[in-house]
Amino acid sequence: MLSLWIVAGNVGHAFAAALLASLAILTSRRSGRTRDGQVLVVALTLTALWSLRHALGGVLSMSVLPDGISETVRNAAWLAVL
Repeated sequence: MLSLWIVAGNVGHAFAAALLASLAILTSRRSGRTRDGQVLVVALTLTALWSLRHALGGVLSMSVLPDGISETVRNAAWLAVL
């Protein structure tokens, strides 16, 4: 049986993924035409996918992309933004 904290963590990651995807869409419409805006949209999208991976990780067996690789790609995108 799943613990309440595990369920809360999965729901929190799913909520964060939805918010980050919404923010990526909003950012792409406002400043997605510039190079800096495109890099920001990519970083937001990768972070949304990373968060969705964690939300589904408790439910599905997601061994296709190890956690270290997905986190490294996400961090590299944010370093590109900086």
